[in-house]
Amino acid sequence: MSFSSVDIENGTLHIGHCIEVLESLPPESVQTCITSPPYWQVKDYNIKDGVEWDDWEGVLSYEPTVWQYIKNLTAVFKSVFRVLRHDGTLWLNMGDTYLKRTEQGLIGGLTDSGHNVRGNLAMLPWSLAIYMASELWCLRRDVIWHRPNAIPESVTNRPVKDFEYLFMFTKSRKGYYYDWEGVREPQAPSSIERQKRGYKKRQEYLGDKRKAPRSMKAYYDQRKNDPSYYRRRRSVWSIPVSGLNNDSSHIRHHAAFPEALVEICVKASSREGDVVLDPFLGSGTTAIVSEKLNRKWIGIDVNPEYCVLSAERIRKAAGEKGAQ
Repeated sequence: MSFSSVDIENGTLHIGHCIEVLESLPPESVQTCITSPPYWQVKDYNIKDGVEWDDWEGVLSYEPTVWQYIKNLTAVFKSVFRVLRHDGTLWLNMGDTYLKRTEQGLIGGLTDSGHNVRGNLAMLPWSLAIYMASELWCLRRDVIWHRPNAIPESVTNRPVKDFEYLFMFTKSRKGYYYDWEGVREPQAPSSIERQKRGYKKRQEYLGDKRKAPRSMKAYYDQRKNDPSYYRRRRSVWSIPVSGLNNDSSHIRHHAAFPEALVEICVKASSREGDVVLDPFLGSGTTAIVSEKLNRKWIGIDVNPEYCVLSAERIRKAAGEKGAQ
């Protein structure tokens, strides 16, 4: 299966199988990878031609078992590991689903006991994360992406889900690039009030009997004249889901990344001029945010229709940026 490429503004869009494209890229040529693979057996991505994997032939996300899907994704991210710089970062968003048949299995071979796993969560996010961390990667953070406007599920026997996982992987425990100041967030109102009140002796907050930790007192003393009141970013991000209903194209992508989510990852893990990769580009949000933040980008998708959609959106975003 061959692939084709087209240059768009600061990046390149590749139409083809992600592993084939990744193998054509130079080693350590990408600063950060931000992506969301196709959900397993959840959506029909309208892809007809499958590819040959290690021991299975077909389209990614159409695998008959959880284990096969995990293995194929791990192969993709092994190729990502090769092209990522030594100080690079992978941000991986992963959705979950429920098992419909016992023979679909769970990753740990749990069906060997004869237990009927039908109705269990497939546990895809953590199964993939554990497998990747045990094979090659260093898992540095699990982020909860809270979706305040998530579409309600029509269920009455369990809570409705309104979050997904976003994993932060690196190539090693130390030495990777992370700009914590570039992704600071506002402090909690209670913290701002304590900071405004200041301190008296023995590190006690004014108007509060609790004592401030030594590290926090030094931190507040250093920033007592800072009116911005920011703190280091936390690991629960409340960001609404984005839709493409207002897009002019007749092609739709219903699982589009919100730009605000991608923006945090790009700012945290890259500098201006760095290369950002998305091997499952979909509607093109990673490339669009990279354009707006003056990064180069590489996008890959096997679906020609999604490539048409993403190219249209990228050119539109680049035109709006140039008009400013």
